[in-house]
Amino acid sequence: MEENATPTERPSTLVTCPNTVITSTVRVTPTTRKFMKVMSALTGASILPRGKSRLDDIAYIAKKAGFTSFLVVFSYKGQPSRIDIYSLRPEGYFEKLGLVIMRGFNLFASPPACVGMELSLAGSNAVSKNLWRILMNAFGNDDCSKYRGGKISKCQICDENLESVISFWWKEKLLAKILVRHVKCLRE
Repeated sequence: MEENATPTERPSTLVTCPNTVITSTVRVTPTTRKFMKVMSALTGASILPRGKSRLDDIAYIAKKAGFTSFLVVFSYKGQPSRIDIYSLRPEGYFEKLGLVIMRGFNLFASPPACVGMELSLAGSNAVSKNLWRILMNAFGNDDCSKYRGGKISKCQICDENLESVISFWWKEKLLAKILVRHVKCLRE
């Protein structure tokens, strides 16, 4: 390679099997329930029904079951609208890593049951970078060594104007898209 040549930049990539559980607010709409099931199938995350449990109870159950993080899905006007991401600390408490404000969710085909995802960052705007950072904080240390041979979906974070899109693929077929309006990281 020449001295002054610039290397081609490639997107950051990570294969992860999230050691997380997905739950919701106390009242769950059918659309939000479907969103949670699709995310569970695409990422390999488990679903923990919330019922009337407090967040402390969810954290206790998730920690006791061996999970390292949990996601809380919120609804607005019947649609999934926000995801809060929490980390379970070894000291026994949980901390909020941040939140993702969604603009929409599109399902194009039924996903297969996957054990994890190959997450890649192809976007360069602030929303995409913050989304990547929050997902790395939550799932960056989760590996797939105990799930050898399991299905891994492809998940790509791309720019769309000033927002971001998370696309999920299986064998070159687009399965779902999450349109992300805003991401707030609470921990660097």
